[in-house]
Amino acid sequence: MTEIFIPGFLNSRMAVNIGQEPHPRGIDVQNIPHGPVYFAMFAGCITLDFMRPTQRRIVLCLSLAALLGFCLWLFFDPGFEPAIGVLASAAGLATSFWPRFRESYAAKRLSGRATFDYSNNNGVYVIGEGDLAFETKWSKASDTSIHLYNDPPSIESVAIALGATSIEAVTDASSYDGSSRSRKLQEGEVAVLKNRHGNFAALQVLDVKDRTRSDDRDELTFRYVINPEGERSFSQ
Repeated sequence: MTEIFIPGFLNSRMAVNIGQEPHPRGIDVQNIPHGPVYFAMFAGCITLDFMRPTQRRIVLCLSLAALLGFCLWLFFDPGFEPAIGVLASAAGLATSFWPRFRESYAAKRLSGRATFDYSNNNGVYVIGEGDLAFETKWSKASDTSIHLYNDPPSIESVAIALGATSIEAVTDASSYDGSSRSRKLQEGEVAVLKNRHGNFAALQVLDVKDRTRSDDRDELTFRYVINPEGERSFSQ
């Protein structure tokens, strides 16, 4: 007589004779070794930066509900499984609010000034959040110019605001040609980006450093403004 575990009956065991005939209804049992079996549980680290506010609230509410449910389970039926559930749910919530390790490559404000090493983080610097998020992607050109791309998933188009000497000089962001994958910007020039949600951002390249030329590091400094609700004019 051998005691084995039958998949499909979690936490159940039954005794069978290995040499006996198959069950009249056609059910056959294999003697496959198994370790201890526990309920499956998981905890995920959800990136909330590119979710809409409503989506973020739903995710957080569901996470809180899961944590509450596991706490009640642990209170009324103490055991290993509910304890793991409490820890997993708490870890998921903690990762939603934990400071990002790449904080130097993101700025959530709708306007500001950013400086970063464009040779790191695959050249990506994120401005804004949610529907107003723009993943700006850059690569080396020279110590006075730099390439800007529309490759990131949040970006629909990039264009040079020809003739604009400042962000405030852009009066219609949709009027510039965004048909190319990349644009080469000189220091002082203004670029216009459109994201997948139909919102516009304008940024001005202030300074470019190139360590393969006269500088000691790769670095980009730019100023940016994000227009909410699809507004096209950046004039004040």
